[in-house]
Amino acid sequence: MFHGVILAGGRGERLWPMNTRSHPKHLLTDVHGESMLEKAIRRIHALVPPKHVLVVTHRSYLDAIQEHLEGRIKIGGYVVEPEGRNTAVAIALAAMKLLKADPNAHMFVLPADHFIGEEDRLRQALRTAARLTLEGEKLVTIGVNPTRPETNYGYIEMGRPLEGDYEVPAFSVKAFKEKPDPDDAVDFLARGDFLWNTGMYVWKARVLLDSVKRFMPELNGGLAAIDPDLGTDGEDQALEGLYTRIGNVSIDYGVMEKADNVLVVRGGFVWDDYSDWEIVARVEQEDEDGNVLRGKVVALESQRSLVWSADGVVAALGVEDLVIVRKGNAVLVCPRTKAREVKSVVHELRSGALDEYA
Repeated sequence: MFHGVILAGGRGERLWPMNTRSHPKHLLTDVHGESMLEKAIRRIHALVPPKHVLVVTHRSYLDAIQEHLEGRIKIGGYVVEPEGRNTAVAIALAAMKLLKADPNAHMFVLPADHFIGEEDRLRQALRTAARLTLEGEKLVTIGVNPTRPETNYGYIEMGRPLEGDYEVPAFSVKAFKEKPDPDDAVDFLARGDFLWNTGMYVWKARVLLDSVKRFMPELNGGLAAIDPDLGTDGEDQALEGLYTRIGNVSIDYGVMEKADNVLVVRGGFVWDDYSDWEIVARVEQEDEDGNVLRGKVVALESQRSLVWSADGVVAALGVEDLVIVRKGNAVLVCPRTKAREVKSVVHELRSGALDEYA
């Protein structure tokens, strides 16, 4: 049986003030009132039933997410992390929980904070990846063609193409490349054999955990120790202990870069990671002046700016290339070129008397 695992634990500090400790970025809504988290769950509902979807999130976000989803969309349950420790432990915990209920569990793993265009093509890619996991003991990831020399994303170097009648082309993986410098990003784009690493995966839960055992013995030992407590009243305490002992490791670094049974499916859909306001401005619909306007906003003689108000009215007059965001008593104003540095504002707030606004 296939199951969906939605990763919704990212801190999203670059999307302040919409994202704070108590309000995750996954709950940002579009013009139709649908959140990123809802979109991610609905995408996977086309492939797995609602009761087979798990959401992995941070403890501080759980109440907000449960309240948000109640009466709107159904899922099968939650994996609640006491602390953020990157994707390796989050995904491994989900795999362990699934295996307890289904010894033959297969997993679709999708982050909740992605922009996806042409969702039918995403499902084609996921179906192709699922077929590959049914044909062998493979770890399959999804990549997409890069559209710009992006230095903030990881890349996958494709190897030989796989033979077979697949919906979407699939390849062996030659190498994973971490976030490149600008010259390498230009080279990757020009070469044509590199894909953006979307952080979406498909595999058998057992194969993933076997790989964790092989390549991440410390994490495997910690997971084995808490296995009897999962699903019991002692789970929260066991997780607290585990998270104090393990490192902050991604599944790519911990497993995918080391394994020899990795394949990549080249998706034909439009993709971006909602990681900062510049990317939000890039993917949202613009007006005739190149502005992205959300909420109660007036923009006069202004161009190429993102102006977003969750509370009250925001007016922009004669501005260009700015990000202006208001939520509650917090307002952000910065050039679009500084959008990736917004997390420095959050760190400054948390270091002093203004911590309540972070």
